[in-house]
Amino acid sequence: MSKRTHGSPETSAGAEVAAETPAAETRSVEAERLSQLRDKSLSDSTWATYLSAWQRWATWAIANDRPVLPADPHDLGAWANASVYPPTTDTAAAHDLEHTRDASTRGSTSVKSRRTTSSPARSSSTPRGIRASTLNTWMAAVAFVHRRAGHPSPLEDPALKSVLRGLRRDMVTTATPPRPAPALLTEHVERIVTAIDSSPTRGQSLLEVRDRALVLLAFTSAMRASKLAALNLDDLEPDTAGLIVRIRSSKTDQEGAGTFIAIPCARRAHLCPVRALDTWLDRLRQQLTVQDPDYTPHTGASPRTNTTGRYSLPARRGLVADLHGAVLRSLFHNGRVGNTTTPNPHQARMARLAITKTITARARTAGLQAPDTSGRYYSAHSTRAGFATQAADNGVAERDIMNHGRWKSVAVARSYIRRGELFDDSNAAGHLGL
Repeated sequence: MSKRTHGSPETSAGAEVAAETPAAETRSVEAERLSQLRDKSLSDSTWATYLSAWQRWATWAIANDRPVLPADPHDLGAWANASVYPPTTDTAAAHDLEHTRDASTRGSTSVKSRRTTSSPARSSSTPRGIRASTLNTWMAAVAFVHRRAGHPSPLEDPALKSVLRGLRRDMVTTATPPRPAPALLTEHVERIVTAIDSSPTRGQSLLEVRDRALVLLAFTSAMRASKLAALNLDDLEPDTAGLIVRIRSSKTDQEGAGTFIAIPCARRAHLCPVRALDTWLDRLRQQLTVQDPDYTPHTGASPRTNTTGRYSLPARRGLVADLHGAVLRSLFHNGRVGNTTTPNPHQARMARLAITKTITARARTAGLQAPDTSGRYYSAHSTRAGFATQAADNGVAERDIMNHGRWKSVAVARSYIRRGELFDDSNAAGHLGL
């Protein structure tokens, strides 16, 4: 019986297996990490948008007996057309046709049903009003899913490209123009604040203090609702001239390079966003002291230490240092404020939709009427639009408005700015001597 030597095939094979196993495990870990990084290539909002678009396509494809993945370019073109021009059926004609067929096939329910459902439907010549950008997003979502699944993008098909190009041209001439959110101007913001201060509690309830800070901060920062919801205490830097806010990422900054904006103190105390935010943080700290036994407040000087009624700079910095987490918190029916000890920590932060609903509700309470009864009402985007419109109306340079509002597209920024300049001295119709 011979002994196995170190150079025997069995020993060499075992060594190779032992050497390959760690390498395989390492590759598996690397693959998982790379998959996580690919997932992070899109923001949460983009993921949600793509998921919704893919579900739209999948629902239509299944209902029409078309392959979902990989998709046929012809089917995608048909879906795009059906999305812009959904088929409709003339109800009255179908009703008359059913009665006619029922008379000739009395007692034959199955025949009547089969014939009725097979009647041709007329296509509407009026689009449902979706924008070309929406169609582009839906198609981008389909292409993204195909690439992630290892399939070529169906959007590379020349025929489909022509169909989509034709749809976009058709939508320009027939689609209903989008209705932008009406702008909340300075006079509107002042009416909202006045309505809050005129309440039975004189604007001193925890909810009113928070909402005042929310409205003024949204207006002066020109931040989107999603960015207001994501704002944390460590993103704030109190300054003698006002407040410096760090925006970690945005719709136009997907890489998260971040930017800083400065919010100055206002001349009118009741409209000062800095003072309103300081008051909210002070009340937040007081509330946490009552409801959270583990919270230890700042032990320094009293917040109000100067004759103007403003918080001193050391006190403001102490407020920011004492608190952590979301700036804008949820308020519950029992009077408690959201904090890190909430059973669901995500409920401590105001959601984007909650911010929009709050601004809408405050505008209604202030008696503000929408400029167009058939259009959109005031929302969180109204403060952003109002900032650009009001600043342009007050003579602020276009470049400065874009920098503060973080607009990368000149066209988008000018869609707001030009509305504020329609009736200024540059309006030629105002110099006709009429």
